[in-house]
Amino acid sequence: MDPFSALSLARNVIHFVDFGTWVVSASFELYSPDGISTNGELESTMHDLIGICAGLEQPDDPIDEQVASKPELDLITSHLIS
Repeated sequence: MDPFSALSLARNVIHFVDFGTWVVSASFELYSPDGISTNGELESTMHDLIGICAGLEQPDDPIDEQVASKPELDLITSHLIS
């Protein structure tokens, strides 16, 4: 076996062992009673987003009940077109 092949094989073995160690330690951390800190952060963010989405789904003032005069509508459309 030439030296470069041996070096490449050694590097791949070390990389495989390093990755395996990372996977095992991450799984132990994930399934520990405390969990990982990012789970709490993700859960908090999820609840915030659910609250925001609920507000978007049910507006306080439905569009059907809003009334705009013809000049107001013309002004709005002129800004949208330009």
